[in-house]
Amino acid sequence: MNFDAITISLIALGISFISFLIALYNSHVDRRIQIEQLKGEVVTRLTYRGLEILAYIKEVKMKQPEETVELLDNLIKVAEEIVNVRQSLKKIPKLPFISFSAIIPQLHSIRNDIMDAEPIFDKLSKAIIDWDLFEMRECIDGLIKRLR
Repeated sequence: MNFDAITISLIALGISFISFLIALYNSHVDRRIQIEQLKGEVVTRLTYRGLEILAYIKEVKMKQPEETVELLDNLIKVAEEIVNVRQSLKKIPKLPFISFSAIIPQLHSIRNDIMDAEPIFDKLSKAIIDWDLFEMRECIDGLIKRLR
């Protein structure tokens, strides 16, 4: 069986094309994994902070009621904003094969906002432990602004 140069070139071209398709599929899978990891990281952090806010609500409820009504309302607003962010993650569509470039910046933006809010959550925790009403109000207002 004799193969001429054109046949060998066509076979090599076909193999290269198949290799390209496999690499394209693998990059798609890698991007999808990256997106799911980002989503998972954000959801985990939001869940943790949401549970922490619920614990703060419970702790604030145990104090004198005249001081805590506004704080409780604002803590509930923070919890609602956390829920809104989680729901916005669920609304991110699963895009077709190639177009991930719109999702990743959006996820990074949400992740960065949550990471930027971490010190505020920590200050709020300290303020609740110390029962510093002024600092609690400042932290809660900061969280509401950050999570919107």
